[in-house]
Amino acid sequence: MPCETPRTGASSPHRPSGLLAWRAHTEAPPPIALPPAIAAAATQALTAVWTTACTLARQEVDAVRAQAATQAQADKDATREALQEVARLEACLREAEATLRDQASAIEQGRAQGAACEAAQAACRATIAERDARIAEVNTDLAQAHECHAQKSAECGRLQGALAAQVQPAGPAPSSPHPAPSS
Repeated sequence: MPCETPRTGASSPHRPSGLLAWRAHTEAPPPIALPPAIAAAATQALTAVWTTACTLARQEVDAVRAQAATQAQADKDATREALQEVARLEACLREAEATLRDQASAIEQGRAQGAACEAAQAACRATIAERDARIAEVNTDLAQAHECHAQKSAECGRLQGALAAQVQPAGPAPSSPHPAPSS
């Protein structure tokens, strides 16, 4: 504690050097011996205070230990539940990954089937185009055959008329266009 200077009455953090020297040369007074009744009462009071303080400290330590044990158990339970949840989520993840693999496989199979169908459709279109071309050729050939038939029929009719004019006698017309064989 700072001491006050005699002149101003203000406190100073430094003690005057004379006071320090005086204290260094002065002996401390010997301890005063207490009467035995007071010493016993003081010892009993200190023992009671110490015992009470130890009891209160022990109770507080026990309460803190009980609270820590409760908290530790709650933390263990929370950890166990979290680990169970992690295990459940990992199982769900594995299941989702398996489903995803299955779906990816199904998609690939579908793509392969789609490609096969497209190839089959392309082959069918090519076959249809070839058959359409063949039908067009056959129709052209048929039209030419009809035209040829018409020409041949016309020529046959013309030739039959010419033949009939050449074979016809001056008299009545025979019943058959072909002469009867002579025997």
